[in-house]
Amino acid sequence: MFSPETFSLFNLPDKALKHVARCLDSVEIFCLSIVTERTKQLIKSLNIPDGRFVLEICNDVSIVVLVLRPLEIRWNYDDPESLSIHTSGEDFRDIRPRKLTKEGFHLGDWIRHLISIFNQEDVKRILLRSIPETVIPKPFFDSITGIDIRILVVFNRNVEHTTKDYRSLLPYVKHLCISRRSSENCESIQEVIIQNYDYLSVHVDIRLSLDHYLLMNSSYIGMQDEMSQSKVNRFIRHWIQGSNPRLKVLDYWSNGIPKLQKILKRITHQDVSDNQVRTFEIRDLAPSREKDIIVNSGYNIRRVDGTQATIHIRVFPPIGFRLFLLVWN
Repeated sequence: MFSPETFSLFNLPDKALKHVARCLDSVEIFCLSIVTERTKQLIKSLNIPDGRFVLEICNDVSIVVLVLRPLEIRWNYDDPESLSIHTSGEDFRDIRPRKLTKEGFHLGDWIRHLISIFNQEDVKRILLRSIPETVIPKPFFDSITGIDIRILVVFNRNVEHTTKDYRSLLPYVKHLCISRRSSENCESIQEVIIQNYDYLSVHVDIRLSLDHYLLMNSSYIGMQDEMSQSKVNRFIRHWIQGSNPRLKVLDYWSNGIPKLQKILKRITHQDVSDNQVRTFEIRDLAPSREKDIIVNSGYNIRRVDGTQATIHIRVFPPIGFRLFLLVWN
């Protein structure tokens, strides 16, 4: 006999079973999803919206699933088969975390499970900070290799991991941002930047030459503000002659003021006319929530194969200016 407070969940018909599952709180939903393959599919069938993931990898791994807030899910290198779920109370103090364990699971298995139950195509962002010295990088990265990653941000603060350690992830990465100072040589960085990304940006502390930019095969390139305006001019001239064939947007920030004589030197161009206002869709290309660009000024240019582009400059006194090379479809 069951007490009045309990009942056999899986004796319910499917419609009633889903109704009960929807009444569970976030922790209960997540716990139920790892019990069996049937419970996993049950939670998946609820179509819970906005199950977006942000992973921050440092001494432990925080998996931020926006739909589960105010929960934070953490994975620890020393206990790979477990997750701890942290909840903040009304006074923002941590309530004692609950621990979930699934035999044989590693970080990649947990991530794939979350992606599955929340019907996601990829991980929205991974922030890669540092790995403890006791951790061997290769097995760790191998566990998450094959998972599509929307944005990978690499902070090379320490030397515990290098480009060769996380290189296995790169074919699955759409947006790559390499930040902070790197102790690696440019040859190692070059192996990373030549791959195809939707978006690529490299921090100014990692010195890149014009030749490095000409090797990039990304759709959106964030160019360092340390590049001179004359080198930007040379990049555009190379693009006109056929370099960087996948380029859709060059995004160049600079302190100071734009010097049009240097930027447009030896570039055949036409001024954007007042009646030629167009909208360039940039939101799907940029990792941040950029607004589409209203192109109401600038200089139209043409590539040797006939592709049209516009050099569009926005000035932000006294901070500096932002130059876009926008390649039209």
